[in-house]
Amino acid sequence: MIRFLEGKIQYIDGETVVVNVGGVGYGVLVHEQARANLSGVGSAVSLYIYTQVREDILQLYGFMDQDQLRYFESLLAVTGIGPKAALLISGSVPLSLLQKAAEEGESSELQKVPGIGKKTANRLLLEMKDVLPNLRESQHSSDDSDILSALQTMGYTRTVALSVLSHVSGDTVEAKIASALQLLGKRS
Repeated sequence: MIRFLEGKIQYIDGETVVVNVGGVGYGVLVHEQARANLSGVGSAVSLYIYTQVREDILQLYGFMDQDQLRYFESLLAVTGIGPKAALLISGSVPLSLLQKAAEEGESSELQKVPGIGKKTANRLLLEMKDVLPNLRESQHSSDDSDILSALQTMGYTRTVALSVLSHVSGDTVEAKIASALQLLGKRS
């Protein structure tokens, strides 16, 4: 799984940025706000990556920092929100605005995002209510990110993975993943 790319911008085509890493061009979808922050063709770029793997597609989504990546991944845990919608939301609605909307139960800002109607916006606020405090803290170590990624790859939702993260023990990432799986096994 690709989680980070560092290289030079080869070219930009719409929402896709092609990053040249050691002679290999990776096509990465980025939201409009991130594209606006890029320096341009030939400049150095570092992107945190979400890799979508399906039977018919391998797609990379890029973010300027880990907080944006975590925000995007938390949106994917919401029923009815796929990667393209999550990219639109994470690029259009700042996390602070989503937190405020969830506290007030006001979905009008989310409804401004193309493809997000009232029902989806309300569901998103409801399902994100438990996840938002974890995003607000934003104090996950790189080990935590690796553990979350591994659990999600095994089929656990981000919400479930986050719920056991603070209870894992071990000195290595592998030991912590084993600990998380034991905790999840006890819940079943």
